[in-house]
Amino acid sequence: MSKSLKNFTTIRQAIDKDSGVTTARRLRLLFLLNAWDTPLNFSTKQLEQAKAIEQQFNTFFNNVKTELRRNSAEMSKRWNKETKELELWQLLQRVQASIHSNLQENFKTGPCIALIQELTQETCKYIKNMTASNKVAQGYLLIQIATYVTKIFTAFGLIGRRNGDDWLLDLDCETASHGIGYRSAGGGSNREATMRPVLQALSDFRKQVREMALKIDGGDKGKLLKICDSVRDAVLDEGIQLLDGVDEKTGAPFYFMSKDEINQIRRDREVRRQKEEARAKARAKRQAEEAKAASIVMVEPERYFTDDEEEKVKYSKFDDEGIPTHLANGEELKKSQKKKLMKKLKVYQKKYAKWKKLQK
Repeated sequence: MSKSLKNFTTIRQAIDKDSGVTTARRLRLLFLLNAWDTPLNFSTKQLEQAKAIEQQFNTFFNNVKTELRRNSAEMSKRWNKETKELELWQLLQRVQASIHSNLQENFKTGPCIALIQELTQETCKYIKNMTASNKVAQGYLLIQIATYVTKIFTAFGLIGRRNGDDWLLDLDCETASHGIGYRSAGGGSNREATMRPVLQALSDFRKQVREMALKIDGGDKGKLLKICDSVRDAVLDEGIQLLDGVDEKTGAPFYFMSKDEINQIRRDREVRRQKEEARAKARAKRQAEEAKAASIVMVEPERYFTDDEEEKVKYSKFDDEGIPTHLANGEELKKSQKKKLMKKLKVYQKKYAKWKKLQK
């Protein structure tokens, strides 16, 4: 790359919401994955890695918020060996100590991101195992882990300090009242707490309609599923994602999303729509060609030159196998001309074989 040749991309261009190749938070993650005092090998592969890590952290915060909705003051706070809360707590202590050491030693952010990945992965496993055994994860433990991760992300600049497209702390939100997670696209501090009951009812209703539609064979099945998708798309514009949940205990979950997440989902959906449209066009073209080929009446290959309307007028004499020997003006065909005719006959034989299959 050279500035004089103008074959470079600025950061502003790279994170442009319409034409950019990435988002601001992914670019920050990419920088954090590399040492600050060594050259950065910028590549598409590393951008994809940053995207995957961002999605992992999104999943972690969403899982924690969903699980905290199930917590209540009445539930038991006892930690059990079987459910491994103590192991998760000890992992949190080790991660905190290791991150502190890495930041003191030349501000090594790459290992810190790896440690947070390990912590969030184990937390998600814990939540999954608790849900599978019909138990509720310990909210206090989840809050401690998520609060610490949020603290580190704030220090690293992954959580912005102003209104806009950055991830922001939503300290007043009911499910993030301890300083975890990120503000959604709507921005109101109590937005999630205010909308949660209505969204839960809408999410549950949509889930029931989908389940009923999936049990229908034909009929209005497609229409009902399309209506469910339209509801999901409508609330997405408001910064909320409804998922097709299957967990009977938690209901169909919903997530409050940032503008970057919404824009990414829309871009992915547009790519899928364009691919599906291209496949539909190719399918329609293929079907039209097959229909056209099926409507054509083809003569058998051995009678191609003698009976085909376009071919028989070109020649005046044929041998015993139906191969032309003389042109229409009586001129005898040369050896090279006969070779060309034999090649032409082979091509016709293949077309005839395909046409024959379509007739069955």
